[in-house]
Amino acid sequence: KYHKCPAYFRVQVISDVESSSCTDSDSSSSTSYESSSSSSEEEVTQKRRVRKTEKKKEVTKEETPIKEKKPTEAESLHSMQDPNKPNSFRVFGRVNGKKILILLDNGATRNFLIEEAARKCKVPLESSQPQTIVVGGGLRLKCLNEGKNMEVVIKKKPFKIDFLVIPLDGVDLIRGMPWFFTLGIISWDVRNFSMTFMPDGENEPMTLQGITSATRPKAALRAIEADQPACWVMALATDVPSKEEQEEIVPPRIHSVLDRFEDLFEEPKGLPPPRSYDHRFIMTQGAEPVNVRPYRYGYNQKAEIERLVKEMLESGIVQPSSSPFSSPVLLVKKKDNTWRFCVDYRALNEATVKDRHPIPVIDELLDELTGATIFSKINLRAGYHQIRMCKDDVPKTAFRTHDGHYEFLVMPFGLTNAPATFQRCMNDVFRQYLRDFILVFFDDILIYSQTEELHVQHLATALQVLRDNQLYAKRSKCSFGQPSIGYLEHIVCQQGVRADPEKLDAMQRWPLPKDLKGLRGFLGLTGYYQRFIQGYGLIAQPLTQMLKKGAFQWSDKARAAFEKLKNALMTVPVLTLPDFNKQFTIETDACDVGVGAVLSQEGHPIAYMSKALTGRAKPLSTYEKELLAIVLAVEKWRPYLIGRRFVVKTDQNSLKYMLKQRVSTPTQQRWLAKLLGYDFEIEYRR
Repeated sequence: KYHKCPAYFRVQVISDVESSSCTDSDSSSSTSYESSSSSSEEEVTQKRRVRKTEKKKEVTKEETPIKEKKPTEAESLHSMQDPNKPNSFRVFGRVNGKKILILLDNGATRNFLIEEAARKCKVPLESSQPQTIVVGGGLRLKCLNEGKNMEVVIKKKPFKIDFLVIPLDGVDLIRGMPWFFTLGIISWDVRNFSMTFMPDGENEPMTLQGITSATRPKAALRAIEADQPACWVMALATDVPSKEEQEEIVPPRIHSVLDRFEDLFEEPKGLPPPRSYDHRFIMTQGAEPVNVRPYRYGYNQKAEIERLVKEMLESGIVQPSSSPFSSPVLLVKKKDNTWRFCVDYRALNEATVKDRHPIPVIDELLDELTGATIFSKINLRAGYHQIRMCKDDVPKTAFRTHDGHYEFLVMPFGLTNAPATFQRCMNDVFRQYLRDFILVFFDDILIYSQTEELHVQHLATALQVLRDNQLYAKRSKCSFGQPSIGYLEHIVCQQGVRADPEKLDAMQRWPLPKDLKGLRGFLGLTGYYQRFIQGYGLIAQPLTQMLKKGAFQWSDKARAAFEKLKNALMTVPVLTLPDFNKQFTIETDACDVGVGAVLSQEGHPIAYMSKALTGRAKPLSTYEKELLAIVLAVEKWRPYLIGRRFVVKTDQNSLKYMLKQRVSTPTQQRWLAKLLGYDFEIEYRR
């Protein structure tokens, strides 16, 4: 039988009765086949008719009690019934910074949080109407509590869910059909025990690797014999942790420090305290109050804007305004299918005098790590909102919605000078320990030590500084007590600092062009840097020959030339180190199958970026693909670009005016929101 699910996610459910009937039928069918050589065709046909009639009667008779049962009587957990079913799929995640074990159950009618996990993770609960939950073997559990909008982080991606609370053992959270319905198209790889899906609003697929068991299911049988309300599939003995989980193992002494500072990973309560570095505006001479009319919103978006504004009013970070300033609101869908509230401050930024507070030089920061063997990284929770606006400048942050006019009491996202203010704050807060055992690059705080014993002290000191200054961290974006850690596009470890392998990965994975357009794009990129490649014309000759009419065919010489040019672009003197005293340039390009970009200075490439277009990204217009290339490049190279003015070069002429145009589509609004606060200009490349 098939439930009425969307075509992309249809779940087959076979009851115990049907399964038994099918087995008997198969057996008798086999006997009939073996004897068919000695029976006439009419006899075989008659036997089949009798068999079908008997089977139909048996199933109808057995199913009668099931039909009498009310379908709304109880929720169900299908994955509990058999540990060998393919939907017994488990992954690790985090709730409020605590690691939890998650069962992904496409047969569960709801999401379920286990009582013990709710206590461990300090999840707020509400009383609910009593409900009955049916698990494997017909066991019924009572549910008296529920929760809403709980953030669950899997592979550093947050998802928000509603759930019921049940008493069960062996698992912390069960994510059922309500969550699966938000994921879009799901691809299951049964052989490799993984699932891949495209989160709504994203352009890159996400893959979850299920946890495989190291033993046979005897432990499951023991749990059943003990008659405990256990999640049977979870009764299997110790699992082999995934590579990702092995990298995130935190030493016990570090764990004890984190337990003492649990309050730092909670949501801030109330406004941040006034400080000497509260955010200020200095307007350009003769600037008039900025007043940009609001965008038009759909009915559903209006309701969401009202809800988000109400939340911000209740939390105290905004207040009603009568300011002459006004900027429009952008509503952007996040990875977890919720909405991010953004204000389009482009016009206000144009009228603001730029703050040239010095930005840390990445190379100089990394030079301080010599001799360190253990590292922790802290990322602040909505860092900008932890800094207040100067009282006199609050009116300049005003924004207008369809039903009101409001202003921020904290520093909002998207202001051109916000990075400078934030860096000034971090430098002041950690000044006593900078370059001793703490490095700060905006909201990325790195603690480094020579020994674990020292690291325990250093980490406790850093967390105490955050507590003293009422600054809060986001646990899912932090790493603690690691021998190797990613920081500012580099990998830092005991052996030293090395470039992130992804820096050259885009060029290494550049696919063999399948048509003339793709080949012209590759030759255009390599040709731009031909002055750095000795003998470029001779190397590229087999490829340029393919541009002739009817000559597009990959020979051995052409393939060798393609690989040689790729390697040439990744070697000295072509690829250079960044000089933070010079301006950065991003050059982007897009085609039918992908987008790419090069980060350079004075014509020397520093890093490459490329991304194949899949799913919903393929039908995008040329304009949108070029815009997507800019967004991905700026996000990729954020450590190089934030707080500095840079240039973007594109062959899409209309993008020159993007910074002054009104955005019209939800896709463009989402991407533009990711560029707000960066200081750059767009140039047309002919």
